[in-house]
Amino acid sequence: MPRISLENVTKKFDEVVAINNMSLEIEDGEFFVILGPSGAGKTTFLKVIAGLEIPEIGNILFDGKIINDIDTANRDVALTFENYSLYPHFTVFNNIATPLKSPMKKKKYTAEQIKEKIETVTKMLNINHLLDRLPAELSGGQKQRVALGRALVKEPQVLLLDEPLAHVDAKIRNQLRTEFHFLKEKFRTTTIYTTHDYKEAISLGDRIMVLNEGKIEQIGVPEEIYNFPKNTWVAQRVGWPEINLFECTVDIDNSRLYSPAGDIYCNLSRSVLDNLKSYEKSDYMVGVRPQYLNIYEKPTSERTEKAICGWVEVLDNQLVCSAKVNHLELIATTHNLDFSIKDNQELWIGFNDKRLMFFDKETKNNISLKNSEG
Repeated sequence: MPRISLENVTKKFDEVVAINNMSLEIEDGEFFVILGPSGAGKTTFLKVIAGLEIPEIGNILFDGKIINDIDTANRDVALTFENYSLYPHFTVFNNIATPLKSPMKKKKYTAEQIKEKIETVTKMLNINHLLDRLPAELSGGQKQRVALGRALVKEPQVLLLDEPLAHVDAKIRNQLRTEFHFLKEKFRTTTIYTTHDYKEAISLGDRIMVLNEGKIEQIGVPEEIYNFPKNTWVAQRVGWPEINLFECTVDIDNSRLYSPAGDIYCNLSRSVLDNLKSYEKSDYMVGVRPQYLNIYEKPTSERTEKAICGWVEVLDNQLVCSAKVNHLELIATTHNLDFSIKDNQELWIGFNDKRLMFFDKETKNNISLKNSEG
């Protein structure tokens, strides 16, 4: 399977820059996930790799060979679109068989070989009982499996998946996500998978590229993206409920952090202070994920701040609540479902300073990453 490289690639549509001077490498056999909102350039990226769009500037390489002038049919890639793109008048069998019957296919297959290949793929995807049905007779999850089967039956060198789970319900989405784990281990095809759902990205990706308006915000393994977001933009788009962000001032001499909006003081440990001291600034944006805010029904021996619960709800297996400290509203979560807090009730919150993320107030970049890179 090829290693895919982009060298200073730019793709425009009139005045809109869909891919902006992008350079990166995707390893042989890697399951590479592109995470970003609508309009980030995810689909354009896949079309450029597939040869459906040609960049104005830069090169695309497979195993070091420039393929800019190689047409789609000769790139040995398979692309599934968000809307499935099934032929409505073809049965499931014939939809999946279309790549094997293509006149552009270098290797010609007999009818028996086509049948064997389709049986193998459809059994693996659990749609072998649907071969005689038309797309209109299928559920969203079944249509997605058919589209995936059509891509896999080609045995491509590169598999391109554009928001494959966007139009299926939550139950089917979780089931298909599990099946993708199986497929990635079985095929080890170089795969590029786009999504707007950070859970899909974290669950599936060997590495994740966070994309914003055609620019790379960050590339890293899932743990890096979640625990060490490069900037506040990435931090806000990875994790739910969304990370808490607020302005603060750090007093190095007195070893503490102060939030003007909440009138909150938080003691800082020596390791955190040493990291901040080397940055030589006092004003920051600080981030704390909701699960790392400690919440209590009563004051405790640790330093806590009194807050008012604005709202509370139970989602999945966790309790989510808002905690307003003066003019600062924070979101906190706990897996303690016996926590008996109610709307407009007092509660107390505490901070674990080692779980705080510090961002430059002007650039919004992560201080820890800058220090580690420097």
